[in-house]
Amino acid sequence: MEKRSDIYSDKLVFVMDELMTWDSNMPFMPYMHKWRDHRWVFHQYSNQREVAKYRPIQVQECRAFLRRMVDAPDNLAQHVRQIFTAIILKVVYDMDIKDLDDEYLFSAPEAVLHSVQSRLPGTY
Repeated sequence: MEKRSDIYSDKLVFVMDELMTWDSNMPFMPYMHKWRDHRWVFHQYSNQREVAKYRPIQVQECRAFLRRMVDAPDNLAQHVRQIFTAIILKVVYDMDIKDLDDEYLFSAPEAVLHSVQSRLPGTY
């Protein structure tokens, strides 16, 4: 017999998540075994000991951020987007963001925007 929490504490299911293949992303998964497996893997790389290994990447990107701020202080929003994207992509995929024209700076926010728009009532 399932525990009561397994029955009543799940997330809403959005058809558009399945159509956009977002249902395989951990935040959109129902609280089932697959989600628990993903959470376990996520915790393997986000515990205190593992996160300390990412510090050199964070320091390197912070220095680059400060240099960019000195060179172009009016572009604060773009620099902040770049530092967060650069850290995440370096830690997760070992990829480097070179400049403000990098395609990855725009693809993630665009994907999130599409996900949010797909959840608005009456959109589809």
